Amino acid sequence: MAMAVHIVGRPITVFHIQGGVLAPIVTYGEQLLTGAGVVSISLLWSGAHYDLLLPSGPMR
Repeated sequence: MAMAVHIVGRPITVFHIQGGVLAPIVTYGEQLLTGAGVVSISLLWSGAHYDLLLPSGPMR
């Protein structure tokens, strides 16, 4: 994940489902969140693989 953060230039937050709710596990590249307008890439960890989580509204 550290290399992925370096390549995309954005932080990556990994979530899992806990009690029916998305809960963050870890954010790689947290230091990049200090910039204005920086949005983390969200991934869902199922225990076997990652899925990309997309926002429900329009992306800007």
